[in-house]
Amino acid sequence: TGIDHTGYWQSIATDRLELMMELEADRMENLVLTDAAVEAERRVVMQERYQRTESEPKNLLAEQVLSATWSNHPYRVPIVGYEHEIEGLTTADARVFYSRWYAPNNAVLVISGDVDPDEVRRMVDQTYGKIARRDLPPRLRPVEPKQHAPRYVELQDSRVKQASWSRRYIAPSYTSGESQHAYPLEVLSELLGGGSTGRLYRALSVEQGIAASAGAWYSPGSLDQTTFGLWFAPRSGESLDTIEAAMEAEIERLLTDGITEDEVTRAKTRMIDSAVFARDSLRAGARAFGAALANGRSVDDVEAWPNRIGDVTVEQINEAAHAIFRINYSTTSVLLPVELEVEGAG
Repeated sequence: TGIDHTGYWQSIATDRLELMMELEADRMENLVLTDAAVEAERRVVMQERYQRTESEPKNLLAEQVLSATWSNHPYRVPIVGYEHEIEGLTTADARVFYSRWYAPNNAVLVISGDVDPDEVRRMVDQTYGKIARRDLPPRLRPVEPKQHAPRYVELQDSRVKQASWSRRYIAPSYTSGESQHAYPLEVLSELLGGGSTGRLYRALSVEQGIAASAGAWYSPGSLDQTTFGLWFAPRSGESLDTIEAAMEAEIERLLTDGITEDEVTRAKTRMIDSAVFARDSLRAGARAFGAALANGRSVDDVEAWPNRIGDVTVEQINEAAHAIFRINYSTTSVLLPVELEVEGAG
């Protein structure tokens, strides 16, 4: 038609945004918790546990692994809770939690999109800004004690079709522990586990042909410490013990010989490129900022991530690797079909 409707659609979007803020602000202050509503949600949570945990052997194992990994930290407790805890939840429990934690000074609001910052500020002042602050209980940060022995967790289940192995080491995060290692560990995770280009996949799957897949993971955004993990799935007929020995040999080679400048450059390039592509998603950017702010980091930390990754050196990665690959701070887990056994398990 040749008519510019931009202003009209911006007006519609602004009205919807303000309505959403009004609804969420009202829910933060005036939520009605009845026995009927709580009971319905309690059943939903119980059903979610059945579907996501009880019916999934890998998630049952993960729950046991967390319990073994963390001796003192609440990370060892599943977020959704255990079955007996869910069964015992009451309306009074929900009200206590709601009155204690639902407050504007205990929340992070992220608005992502083509918005007018001044207009958004006005909306925030008219909605959340009218809710009084609450005195929040002090949060005592548990400290993980020194660990003296590695842990091993095995689960056999008739529903398992493909065996798998993983090992996780307690590691620093951006904000806890020896946090100077966080960015180097991110690059190390990419270097070891970056898909078909990662060291572990190349060594175990391509060169030796004993693993169907292999990799590494690391998520440094936790409020307290986190874990650095290694994993593999065996090729049919291959012994888990054989592949585990090969995995350990690769880590020992890393610790002995170190890594190369070329490996680091390629890993950092892949990571920074992925971060640039992630900016195409409004949701991904909002989640990144929200998670960082909720866990004690800043907008500047998120914006500076590509530069900080780019500044990581070979020496820093080698130092970080020696700092975390400590067997006494590890938990090894194995998921098996019922008919398989691990040679020399334990």
